[in-house]
Amino acid sequence: MLKLKVNAIIDILMAIFFIIVVINSIVLFVYFPHSQGGYQGGKNSVYLTSFFGLTKIQWTDFHINTGFALIALMALHLLLHLNYYRCIPLFFKSEKNQKRNKA
Repeated sequence: MLKLKVNAIIDILMAIFFIIVVINSIVLFVYFPHSQGGYQGGKNSVYLTSFFGLTKIQWTDFHINTGFALIALMALHLLLHLNYYRCIPLFFKSEKNQKRNKA
């Protein structure tokens, strides 16, 4: 029962972080300019605009940090399902044997 709760919590957190990363990606793609620092190395007024009180640099940092958190949760998720992944080759091996026995 404990493993089931841990898996559920990790899956919910993964979904939340995934949604945050997607929304963050949309904000970075649509709202902020797509340049490499803007005119005169980012000293123009457009480069320092903010969206919901955060600058492009802060949005980018938030995007990177939530992305790393999502990757860490995905790695933990894969580790918790390691036995399942070990059994997959056995499933296909037994399926091939069953087909050979029928033929």
